[in-house]
Amino acid sequence: MEYAPEIIHLDLTGRCNLSCVHCRGTYSKEDISQDDWKKIINQISSHWSEHIKWIEIGGGEPFLREDLFSILEYIKFKIPRSKILLVTNGILVNEIHFPLIKKFVDRIQFSIDGANKQTHDFIRKKEGCFEKTLSIIKSLRSFDHKSYILLRATINKLNLSEVEGIIKMAKELNINEVGMRSMVVSRGSSVENQKISLSRNQYSKLLRKIPELQSKYKI
Repeated sequence: MEYAPEIIHLDLTGRCNLSCVHCRGTYSKEDISQDDWKKIINQISSHWSEHIKWIEIGGGEPFLREDLFSILEYIKFKIPRSKILLVTNGILVNEIHFPLIKKFVDRIQFSIDGANKQTHDFIRKKEGCFEKTLSIIKSLRSFDHKSYILLRATINKLNLSEVEGIIKMAKELNINEVGMRSMVVSRGSSVENQKISLSRNQYSKLLRKIPELQSKYKI
């Protein structure tokens, strides 16, 4: 049977506006052009248009591309059965983007790495980014109460004690879904800061704790 993927992840840029301590990327300052992305999308469409359920869009930070929504529109045109998940840190999102998010994005994921600004801003190495991201989430929810919003946290030794706080905050923000992952040590800052990566024992305890919190907060 021929292989047919149901999910494809596309990193539209290697550029990012943050320097997170757990980052596994080694970023390039040069992006693939929109024309080249269209060629890639054409190839995906010609092979798997009938099979793909989700296309995940990430980076770097995808909102650094001025042609982001043009690319998303082209995906919707060429692979109409697919749904789009857009991954962002939220810093560059503003209310001008909301109608375009509603039109082209089926789910939007915001990165949150702490239950408070001290932890999140320290991990993300930018003061004020916690409050900025939460403000955008609240504004987007007010603009479109049906929007499907996710929080995604990279759990490490700096925020392990705040896992329940992150889930509780998500519930209070009326978030649809919370995702958690351990830190992936491969390249970039993750290698320099691998001492903050969870031990096997810590990760095992976390995996057992998450279902309890899921049941407690009904999220």
